[in-house]
Amino acid sequence: MNAVNDAWETIPDDLRGTVEAQLTAGEKPLVWLEPDLDGRLHYARGLVVLTDRRLLDVGPTEPATPARRDAQGAIPLRMWPLAAIKSLRAKEHAGLGVLELLGDGTLSASGAIRSAMHPKRIG
Repeated sequence: MNAVNDAWETIPDDLRGTVEAQLTAGEKPLVWLEPDLDGRLHYARGLVVLTDRRLLDVGPTEPATPARRDAQGAIPLRMWPLAAIKSLRAKEHAGLGVLELLGDGTLSASGAIRSAMHPKRIG
């Protein structure tokens, strides 16, 4: 993938490489966010990427260390085609943000972020 924006190149190689390996021919990342909290609100690296076809969620991984890998040696990755996403909501309370992905009327995924984190646009 040739990044249109230098910001994409600032993503840690292990996280960016995981996404790039999953992109299909012609699929383009549009925006991305590097959350820094896991589900237990501990610091952990992650990457959420919206492409023109789907939403990809990489991690969470340990902070300041190479990405945690599963039994097969892969970084945790979840993907949803855009057609399966009914809504993506962002909520904020006391400096903590929560992203909620809804599909078919149910909560498919959620994740916490610090409110100071902002998505970055590619291109």
